[in-house]
Amino acid sequence: MKATGLVLSALLALAWEMAPACQAIDDGNAANAQSRNAPAFIVAEAAFAKDSALNKSSSAACGPNCGNGFACDCFRPIWFAGAEMTALHVDATPGGRIRLSIDDSDTAGLDFNISDNSGYQDFTYAPRLFIGRQIGENWSIVTRYWHLDAFDFAVPTSPVGTVNLTNFLTIDETDHVELYNFDIEAMRSSTHGCWKIDGTIGARHSSFFADSTLTTFGVFTPGNFQMMLLSNQTSFDGTGLTGSLSARRRLGNSCASLFFSGRGSNAWGTAEGRGRASGALAVSPNPPLVGAATVTRNNAEGELAISELQVGVQWERQLKCIPATAFFRTAFEYQYWRLNMPPIGGAGFGGTLGDIQINSFASAAEGKAELYGLALGAGLTW
Repeated sequence: MKATGLVLSALLALAWEMAPACQAIDDGNAANAQSRNAPAFIVAEAAFAKDSALNKSSSAACGPNCGNGFACDCFRPIWFAGAEMTALHVDATPGGRIRLSIDDSDTAGLDFNISDNSGYQDFTYAPRLFIGRQIGENWSIVTRYWHLDAFDFAVPTSPVGTVNLTNFLTIDETDHVELYNFDIEAMRSSTHGCWKIDGTIGARHSSFFADSTLTTFGVFTPGNFQMMLLSNQTSFDGTGLTGSLSARRRLGNSCASLFFSGRGSNAWGTAEGRGRASGALAVSPNPPLVGAATVTRNNAEGELAISELQVGVQWERQLKCIPATAFFRTAFEYQYWRLNMPPIGGAGFGGTLGDIQINSFASAAEGKAELYGLALGAGLTW
């Protein structure tokens, strides 16, 4: 929540500093820029760009004219940084299933039966931060960090067609997912007509964690007491390669641009998984039935593949009081995470005591996550 607050504060601060200063400049000509009331630092930058060794012409500094030059194109950044808030629907699972059935032979039907594929399924928020530095006319170094951590309390589901009889059990399901990436990349920028293209390649450290826990407690038919804990978990931590390609094109005579971005990454590291089942059943006057079992796989070799896509609109404006350009962007975002690792298996607890029969099983498998939603970002180039 603290990270969420910092990102939102950054967005508000940039909005306060924005000014509609997207005046036209004729091919970087300083005199024309001054006559159109462009900020002084923009005029200085246009003049500097004309003669500097790094920018051999105003067109190199400002990019393609496309019929109209804009101040928001002509500022030459050295540093750039920004923050995004992603609001995403997350469907993350450790794989496998959690199953539990309880049947009293003295009743006409099945008393309780669930079969849940487990996992977090809800909307949540996650911040993304990035900072970079230009190291040449077309090259930059960029670092980026994104972190999602969410809990959910859900109602376990029964198989289609199942009718559970009235019982007095207290039933809880808790789901947790945590995902993060840290990137460091080299970025190559180029201009092709009215398009600006950025390509990146670098290293990424990734982490994946998903688990689900089901608990039951109470009397479900008169005189019969039952308590269960079923859980499964999958995790991964590793490092690998990442690369992206993005394209941006100005919309008409505005400082708005349409952009597309695609990214793929693959990480290799250590994967772990677990399936656990434990319970107790008391049916008077019999001795209680108690049991527990856990199946784990530790320090296994794993591979995590991640695909990402963004499509949206970006706005750029000069700030009023400092020599920097601010940008705002809003986009649709999609991510798909897939963990590959050796089989894990599962554990169960069950038996018959008096008139009561209980069966349970918890298993884990290759974890995965699918995310989609809105990304809202802001940043500076200076």
